[in-house]
Amino acid sequence: MGQAMTLNAITAWATEHAELVLTLVSAFIAVVSALVARGETKRQRRVQEEQLRAQLDAASLEWGSAAIETMGEAAALAHSNHLTEADFKSQRLDVARRLSTLVDRGRMFFPNVDERTHGTDREAAYRGNRPPILDALIYAYYETSRLGEGGVRAADSADFITQCRRFLVSELQTHLDPRRLDEVVERYTDQSLGSRESAMDKIGELGVTLDVRRPGILTEHGDSGWTERIGAERRRAILHEINQRHGERNDG
Repeated sequence: MGQAMTLNAITAWATEHAELVLTLVSAFIAVVSALVARGETKRQRRVQEEQLRAQLDAASLEWGSAAIETMGEAAALAHSNHLTEADFKSQRLDVARRLSTLVDRGRMFFPNVDERTHGTDREAAYRGNRPPILDALIYAYYETSRLGEGGVRAADSADFITQCRRFLVSELQTHLDPRRLDEVVERYTDQSLGSRESAMDKIGELGVTLDVRRPGILTEHGDSGWTERIGAERRRAILHEINQRHGERNDG
């Protein structure tokens, strides 16, 4: 009986305050709907981000494949000894042109770093320092544009271009690592500023190697890249390694 009276009292109160009850119920439904909508919005945002990542990865993989293939052509051209001088120069110009174009295409996926402190007088896309992966490509371009000049052995040129290609492959593989898909647009920049110190050092050494092989080529292009990271002792070691390799080949 007591429960019946309580229920009757509640019913009477609700009837008397029907407008207030309706307002509270409406507010509750609105809150639940907002939470559901918020969850759906987050889900849709995650789906859109995954789609963007997939599109960026597909586009950068297509670019990387073209870069790898073209660098392979450059290394093969270094060994070409059956071409006439005119044909050799024509093919050298064509391969070098495509390498240069690939560098600029690569800027769409690998923006420069330190753009606020370095080269601020340049166009927006060229401010800062190139990431190591693009340095590998442009070093291959520099070497290709000089193939057959300066008394440099074809085997040495092919070997250097191959080193640049292998470095690019490694960096591209790291960039496409599926375990890092939680980073979207600036993932390579963040990586370069943090855990990519070793990549900067490695490409800096390749830059020094190029400048030893082709004296003055980086100065000619006003392009020191990451070579400033390489100290005098390591530079001397690189020069010694190159001279030693040449000596071994000459003795052979």
